[in-house]
Amino acid sequence: MPMGFLLFTACTLYLHSPSSLFVNHPCLFVLTFGMSACKITINLVVAHVSKSPMPLVDTALLSPFLLLMNLYFRSVLDDFYLMLAALVFGTFDLIYSSTSTCIQVCDHMKINCFTITQRQALE
Repeated sequence: MPMGFLLFTACTLYLHSPSSLFVNHPCLFVLTFGMSACKITINLVVAHVSKSPMPLVDTALLSPFLLLMNLYFRSVLDDFYLMLAALVFGTFDLIYSSTSTCIQVCDHMKINCFTITQRQALE
């Protein structure tokens, strides 16, 4: 469901953007939607491995939703700057999510991440 919404939003913006955002700034377009797709894919893998349900609503969908609402309300904000803000938000959201997932896995398995020394025993 989340990946379908992401693809729907990307196709809608590609076809109906008044400033031809995909044609004028293809790298920005692909990177923005790539960050959101990457986070959704990581959540899908973690949900499958841990056998827990994947949430249908995620912060990775916030950027595409805002871009879609901007298109629906006749470009209240400039598409380029909104897409740039969505890319920055998506990048920091992906970094935060990946870091917290790595820390949770390391804490659960009682291992250190990217270090060779042993962890100090809790008393």
